[in-house]
Amino acid sequence: MARLKKLYGLRSDIVHGKSSKLMEQEDIEDLRSEVIQIGLNCLKKILEDSDLLNMSPSDRVKKIMVMNE
Repeated sequence: MARLKKLYGLRSDIVHGKSSKLMEQEDIEDLRSEVIQIGLNCLKKILEDSDLLNMSPSDRVKKIMVMNE
């Protein structure tokens, strides 16, 4: 969960044109691969679970976050 918060912070920094400590500390290609893999894993989980697929986006996020704790 802490890692997702850091990656979301990176996203916010990029969107708002700020420099990011995470990009200075880690290889950008590794970060890109990690974010893509997280996204693909989430999509796979949603497509495999009809309950998740039928939920609202906010409920789906809550459910997925609980599953990963």
